[in-house]
Amino acid sequence: MFGNDPHPLREYIDELAETLPVVAAKLRTRIDLLAAEGTLSKSIECRHMGQGLWELKVRSKVGTHRIVFGILEGMVLLLHAFTKKSKKTPKFELETARRRLKEVER
Repeated sequence: MFGNDPHPLREYIDELAETLPVVAAKLRTRIDLLAAEGTLSKSIECRHMGQGLWELKVRSKVGTHRIVFGILEGMVLLLHAFTKKSKKTPKFELETARRRLKEVER
């Protein structure tokens, strides 16, 4: 999924695997489904957030785990991951994903 390079999403999922291995496995599976079937897949919960960002969701007992991604020239770019525990998405989390998308677009 990420190769051997360090990646913030790999770190997030690896840390999650220590405490919530089933959720980490679901995230990995959903990332694979997103890559294979795209955002219209019936097997994943995915929504467009605007400004080129999309989110992939997996719910658990501690919150909703989100992977924010972009699509550039047909490629899915995994940008950021976090656990959402409140109704509103924290501004910092969206800013981080937007910044990473802009870095890739250059």
